[in-house]
Amino acid sequence: MLLFSTDIDGTIYDGPTSSKRFKAFWSKRREDGNCPLLAYNSGRSLENTRNLIREAGLPEPEFVIGGVGTEIYDLSRNARVVEWEETLSDHWDFEEVTQLVRAHAADIEMQPAECQNPFKCSWFWRDRSSEDIETLATILQEAGLDAQIVYSSKRDLDVLPRRANKGNALAWLAEWLGVSHEDVAVAGDSGNDASMFLIDDVFRILVANAERTLINHVDGLDVYRAEHPCVEGTIAGLEEWMNSRRKASAKRSKSTTFDNLYLVHISIHGLIRGENLELGRDADTGGQCRYVLELVKALAEHENVEQVDLFTRLISDAKVSPDYAKPVEPLGNGAFIRRIQSGPRRYIRKETLWRYMDAFIDQCLAIFRQNNRLPDIIHAHYADAGYVGSRLASLLGCPFVFTGHSLGRTKLEQLLKSGNQPNRIERRYNTSTRIEAEELSLDSASFIITSTNQEVEKQYSIYDQYVPERMRVVPPGVDVTRFAPPGSADIPDAVFSKIERFLDHPERPAVLAIARADEKKNLANLIRAFGESKTLRNQANLVLVAGNRDRIQNLNPGARKVWSELLRLIDDYDLYGCVSIPKHHEPSEIPAFYRYAALRKGIFVNPALTEPFGLTLIEAAASGLPSLATNDGGPRDILSNCKNGALIEPLDVPAMTKALEDALSDPKQWEQWSTNGIKGIQEFYTWKGHVERYLDHASNLLEEITQPHLITEKIRSSLPLKDRMIFTGLEEQRIEGDAEAIDRIREMANANLPKLGFGICSGRSLPMVRQLIEELGLPSPDVYITQLGAEIHYGKRFVTDLAWAKHLAHRWEPDSIQQVVNQVQGLKLQTEKDHQHRFKISYEIENEAAPKRRREIQKLLRENNLQAKVILSQGRWLDIVPLRSGKGQAIRYVTMRWGIPADRVLFYARRGSDYEAMSGQFLAVLGADHSLELNPSKSLPRVYVSRKPNFSGLWDGIRAYGFDDGSIRIPRSASGLQPEEAEENESVLAPDFVAHVNDGE
Repeated sequence: MLLFSTDIDGTIYDGPTSSKRFKAFWSKRREDGNCPLLAYNSGRSLENTRNLIREAGLPEPEFVIGGVGTEIYDLSRNARVVEWEETLSDHWDFEEVTQLVRAHAADIEMQPAECQNPFKCSWFWRDRSSEDIETLATILQEAGLDAQIVYSSKRDLDVLPRRANKGNALAWLAEWLGVSHEDVAVAGDSGNDASMFLIDDVFRILVANAERTLINHVDGLDVYRAEHPCVEGTIAGLEEWMNSRRKASAKRSKSTTFDNLYLVHISIHGLIRGENLELGRDADTGGQCRYVLELVKALAEHENVEQVDLFTRLISDAKVSPDYAKPVEPLGNGAFIRRIQSGPRRYIRKETLWRYMDAFIDQCLAIFRQNNRLPDIIHAHYADAGYVGSRLASLLGCPFVFTGHSLGRTKLEQLLKSGNQPNRIERRYNTSTRIEAEELSLDSASFIITSTNQEVEKQYSIYDQYVPERMRVVPPGVDVTRFAPPGSADIPDAVFSKIERFLDHPERPAVLAIARADEKKNLANLIRAFGESKTLRNQANLVLVAGNRDRIQNLNPGARKVWSELLRLIDDYDLYGCVSIPKHHEPSEIPAFYRYAALRKGIFVNPALTEPFGLTLIEAAASGLPSLATNDGGPRDILSNCKNGALIEPLDVPAMTKALEDALSDPKQWEQWSTNGIKGIQEFYTWKGHVERYLDHASNLLEEITQPHLITEKIRSSLPLKDRMIFTGLEEQRIEGDAEAIDRIREMANANLPKLGFGICSGRSLPMVRQLIEELGLPSPDVYITQLGAEIHYGKRFVTDLAWAKHLAHRWEPDSIQQVVNQVQGLKLQTEKDHQHRFKISYEIENEAAPKRRREIQKLLRENNLQAKVILSQGRWLDIVPLRSGKGQAIRYVTMRWGIPADRVLFYARRGSDYEAMSGQFLAVLGADHSLELNPSKSLPRVYVSRKPNFSGLWDGIRAYGFDDGSIRIPRSASGLQPEEAEENESVLAPDFVAHVNDGE
């Protein structure tokens, strides 16, 4: 944490031009998320300083040190820092000082009342000598007053407590914030700034217009002497200081962080284990599983990487191997698979996992807390993990990397082209939810790793949040030791047997396809292309390796449908004797299938409707087997690099037929393709090269880490004995039953001290919250989360969590957001006092299409590359907050910081802005008076629906969950059991996004 303390007049302000220049400079630093805390340190009074900030358009600081160091104001709390004033009280008496000064200096003139405060007695005393000043100081000392005199500009005389000056106030503030002097910079131009410059180890900026008094004081000190006066000199000094701190940070990163990287990869769906991957078992266990596993292993071997964790879902199901129920599986070299319990223990398809993603987030946080370490980088794979990873990275302040593998918009386009009905697609695949998760991932990502340029240009480009500058093309590696051409490795007899038992003429060239039995793999069109050609039927064999099967009727619905169509086509074309469809194979046999086809001078075909990368093409090339592949996706880059085959149009069956015939009819071309493929893999697709490129990109992110050190940072306030917490919002009016409920809540809180914590989580400002708490008679909160998560304060002293404020500033551009959103019709900026905040922009919706309007504005912000979260409440209020903010994120931050498990946090929800805190491991209570936006959330796991409103509903929920006696239980009605209608309208990701939860067809 950095802190910049500056005088105002003559240092950053000497007229409108200078204030605009400084505001532009500072706003840019805040937008970049690389901004120190700002403290104005002025001789002006607090009121005078705040008026100047407003009138001159200066950037709003975190703190104002006023009255030449006699008062400190915390703008986040909107309150004076009384702790500082308490230190000034000893041997000080304002009235006695006034009398003594008047008696000694008959020609002295007292400054106006607004220039005075209880610890600052200010006068006009023109052109006095140093002897005059020393005499006055002696008189005050002999009277027993511990006072000092500051004389500046040959006119202004301030009498202050001896400890009060700009420098002492700043040094005290730095200590109060936990900021070391090396991380403090000061700037000034006049004599009363000298005390700031005398603090040890600070960075000192002396503007060119500095007074001789200040120059004399700093003689002999290490000072940055600006070449320009006022704001230009200050900015030049700030840039020098911030660059030096950035270099020091980078040096520390390279000497510590980068040499001991902790990387977290997230791949949630499918079946993942360290060995013998069951690739092709179903639509969720494909090339992504292999890619992620091999990437994790390869990263762990790099000298700069200390640990790599792969987070996936724990599955305990008799239908799958017990390997997937092991919580931790070591992979070697500091790499681990960590399986997380989220949702039912059984294996379910990825499209129905959405309702459990927030619980997955909370379980990840628990692991980080338990292991006492936060990741340096989080890398998520596919949309579901993208949602989880983006939320985790936003909360933890670490860089986020995303790889889509396949994208929802592209899949939707292909399914529609294939004749599928939109309603059926949505019911089966939850495409709108998946696409929104991908948009959120792109919103949050520091960069996106793609395998091919085609992904960037054709797939990611159709998303709202498309920023080409954040795309990184890094082709994945392949464990090429497993793949080799015929003669370099054996082909087991079992492989010959599994293929050739179907064939009348096994010596013919083999047209090989290896893919899941999935519609988008387009195997049916490959059979049509083969079957339409008399030449192919008479001169070649078709080998389809499409997963393992015993009985087709026992396959999952999607695979069952595909295999039924494949068998019908084989029969329609009468391909018996020239088509091989092995029923079983081991993962270890896959390399031998490629070698078999290469031995027979065959061809590998990937006819998928779209292929994000095409791992099988690399495996085939390493085996000396040429390829024909879809022209949609990664194959374009692979075949361009390896020059070992040709592209095909997956929906053009006659063209596919001709391509097959041409590929098998030219032996010279076949040999050239085979040789090119083997060379190309060594040049472009090894894991060592992939990891080097990956870490080269990743290393540039480490300087951007803004995580607020949730686990290790020492803080000024704590909740050390709390083992469970209640959070609630506030309503202005009591209703029938509230008085009794509030009495019980207060009695419970008092009786359970210090183990039970109580917190307020509201969209209101802190002063409004404090007033309502007093009026309602609620217990005194341990935590105040206000302005929809924009501010966090602790305890009776309302201690500000400054790390959270800095955390929210990352890539937050309120001026740009307002400029874009103010052009939208039907929105009215709220003007009531305290409704706006530097981390919250609030509007009122003036028409009825509220849910549609929220999505419209979110889309608009993404299209303008503005990171923000749009929240709708009560169908009327629309708030825009930083992507890292929100009630749910703030509560997760607080509970993680103090090690309170998520399943021991009760949250009372009634507004649309409450959704984030309802959808994870928290124990949520939904009041009877909740907003309509939350109706689809009733059936989520861990949501108890009370039949009572307001505080009666809160008390009802407290008792239902056993929070009153500490027993903590989940009532059956909050276990996530589904009512019939839940399949159609259950909220996921946001209140106005719904997903189907049925696990069947």
